[in-house]
Amino acid sequence: MNRASISVFPVKILGEVDPRIYGHFIEHLGRCIYGGIWDTEKDTLNENVISSIMDLKPPVIRWPGGCFSDNYHWMDGVGPVDERPTRDNMPWSLLGPEYGPSETNRFGTDEFIDFCRRVGAEPYINVNVGSGTPEEAANWVEYCNGSHNSRFGSLRAKYGHLRKHSVKYWGIGNELYGPWETGHMSAEEYAEKFIEYHDAMKSVDPEIELVAVGADQRFPNWTRTVLQRAGKYIDYLSIHFYFTGIFPEEGGGEIREDIKSYQRIIASSFLLQEILKWVRETINSIMGNNNKIKIAVDEWNLWWDTKQLLSANYSLRDGLWAASVLNKFIKMANVVKMANIAQLVNTIGIIQTMDGNVFHTATYEVIKLYRENTQDYAISAEVSSPKFSFEPLGILKEKREVPCLDCSATISKDGKRLTVFLVNFNHKDELPIELEVPRLRTYQKILIKEINAPDIHSKNNFQKKEINQKQREFTQLPEKIEYNLPAHSISAIIVTKD
Repeated sequence: MNRASISVFPVKILGEVDPRIYGHFIEHLGRCIYGGIWDTEKDTLNENVISSIMDLKPPVIRWPGGCFSDNYHWMDGVGPVDERPTRDNMPWSLLGPEYGPSETNRFGTDEFIDFCRRVGAEPYINVNVGSGTPEEAANWVEYCNGSHNSRFGSLRAKYGHLRKHSVKYWGIGNELYGPWETGHMSAEEYAEKFIEYHDAMKSVDPEIELVAVGADQRFPNWTRTVLQRAGKYIDYLSIHFYFTGIFPEEGGGEIREDIKSYQRIIASSFLLQEILKWVRETINSIMGNNNKIKIAVDEWNLWWDTKQLLSANYSLRDGLWAASVLNKFIKMANVVKMANIAQLVNTIGIIQTMDGNVFHTATYEVIKLYRENTQDYAISAEVSSPKFSFEPLGILKEKREVPCLDCSATISKDGKRLTVFLVNFNHKDELPIELEVPRLRTYQKILIKEINAPDIHSKNNFQKKEINQKQREFTQLPEKIEYNLPAHSISAIIVTKD
C-alpha cells in the first residue's frame, strides 16, 4: 500500500497567516442579496442566514461586486428606502430577470455596513470605475469615513449613522482587463485611472487601503503595466480564480460527476499555486523584493454552469478542492493577505437558502474548519506522497502529475498549538501517513477533526446532511503520528500543550 510522509518544521516560518484569507464576497446577482442575505418580505436581514454567516466568523466581506460594481452608483442606495430609485441590474439582467432582477437599492451602503457589523466582518467596498468617476468614489469615502460635519458625512448622519463607518478597504474597479466588463480598458488607461482614484479618495481619508485590478498569465502585460505605472500607489493587487468557468475555451460544459472531472478540479488548485507564485514574482521583479504590495484573491471558487448563479450545491469533491486552495493561501502567507470566496449565499454560494430554510454546502464546512483551527504563523512542511495524473482541460493546458496528499501547517505565537491540515484526494482508498513533529512528546494532546462523506459527490441539501465532521482525541503521544487518512477526507490534526 502506498504511504505518505509529512515532516513539519516549526522553526521555518513562511509568514504570518492573515485571517482575512477566510473572507467572503457578495454581489447583486441572482438571489445573493435579495432572497438571500436580505429577507425581501420582511425588508430586513434574513436571520437564519445571518446565524450561519456568524458561525463562519467572517473577517472581511467584499461588496457590491464584481461586475455589478462597475455599474453601481452609490447615491442610489442611501437615504429613505422608499425614495430610492429602481434601476436596471447591469450587466446581469442581460442573462435574464432571474439573474439580474431590477435593483431596488433597498440594500445599500448603510445596510451593508450594518450587516458587516452584525456578523463581525470588516467591510470592503468596490467602487465604480467602469461608469463612475474619481469624484463619485471620493464622495463615497467621505460618506463612510468623513466627519458628521463634512458634506457627505453629514448626509450619513442625517440618515441615522452619526458614527463613522470607518471602511478601510476599497477596491478600484473590477476585471477591467476583460471585454465583458463595463468600462473595459487597456492596462495603461487603468493605471492612470487608478492614480486618479487614489489621489481623490486618499485626499478624503489617507488611512484607507486600495486594491488594484490585477490579472494572471492569461493577461500577462496587464499586471506588469499596471505595476510599472501605478505600483507605488497600490496596497493590494487583486487576482480572481475560477475553475473551470462557463465558457468553452475554459472547459465549461465538460464538468460532470465523474472521476475525470474530479481529477481536473483537484489539479486546478495546484495551477492556482503556480499563478500566485507568478504574481508574486512579477510584483517583486518590478517593485523590488521589499515592496509593500500584497495579494488579494478577492474572487475564487468553482463555477461551470450559468444556473449556479441562481443556486449551487457544492459537494465533498468541491470541498476537497476548497481545502487545497486554502492550503495554498496558507503556504503563501507572506504575500497572500486577503481572499474572498465568491460567493456567500445562493449565487455560487456556500450557504443555500429557500423559503426560510438554510443548508451549508461542503465548502462551507471546510472554510469553517480552517477558520477555527488555523494558528498564527504558516510553517514549512515537507510532503512525500503518491501522485495521480489528469487530462488537460481549459486553463489546465498540459498533462502532469499532482500529489494525492495536500498539506499546510501553522503554529501559534506561543508555540503551544500546532495545526496540520491534510487533504487525501484518493477517491476510493485510505492513505497511511507518518507525520513527524519535532519533540512531539512535549505536547499533551492530539485532536483530529475530519470532514468526510460516503462519496466524493455527496452533498448536503434541505432534507439531509451527508457532509459530516468527526473528531478523535489522543493523550498518549508517540514519537511520530501514524494514521490512516480516510479516502476523500479533509483532516485538521491539532497538537497542543498546556
